[in-house]
This record gives sequence, structure tokens and C-alpha cells, in this order.
Amino acid sequence: MKLPTNSYKIVFILLMFLAFAGQSKAASGDPIIPEVHIGDELIINAPENLNFQGIQLPKRNFLLKQGQIPNYKNLYGKKVKVIEIVEKEGYTEITLSAADGKNFFKHHKTLKANLQSSFTANELRQF
Repeated sequence: MKLPTNSYKIVFILLMFLAFAGQSKAASGDPIIPEVHIGDELIINAPENLNFQGIQLPKRNFLLKQGQIPNYKNLYGKKVKVIEIVEKEGYTEITLSAADGKNFFKHHKTLKANLQSSFTANELRQF
């Protein structure tokens, strides 16, 4: 069975598209998640989509009930120290405290974060 000339062009374009799509995926790769130990210092970055994915922050309504103005922007660029590492099912949970010894939101001394998702979303980076 012989294909019409137009179908060869369509197949050629499709193959070229797949070749370039596979090449761009290989170039981007998975983000490198560093090995983190207790005592390591990290920096909290601004999230890309305005909501933190990997860092578990107190909800706004709880902060309002405690008499605080919920301002997560104060965390941007803040140095934190890893004080605990716990292996959970399928991910690693780390507990963070402020490197300067202050509380995050008046009453919160620590924050918990999913190590893999916070580094993947570029919310944490090494100091």
C-alpha cells in the first residue's frame, strides 16, 4: 500500500516534533535535591505561584485568631536551620527553625517541610 505524498510530510513533521520534544525534556532534567543534614542552613525563597507547596505554614485564619497579620512575605530570604529529619512514606520531612533564634510568627518556633517538593518548587535552597 502506497501512502500519498502529503502523509509523508505529516509523518516527517511529527517525527521532527517528537525528536525536539524529547531533546528539550532531557535538557531540563529533574532538579537536583541536595543531601541535607541536621544543622545545615537553608534559605527560604519566594514561591513561584504565591503559595508554598513544600513548606507547611500556619493557615491565615489561625494567625488572625492569634492577633497577627498574616504576612508570608517576611519569610522570603530568611535563613533557617535544619533541626530534625524524618523519613516518611515516599518523602523526607524536615523540621526548620529560624537561624537567628526568633519565632516565625510570634508563636511558631518551627516549620515542617517536604524536602523533595520544596527543593523541586525552588522554595528552599542551600546557603
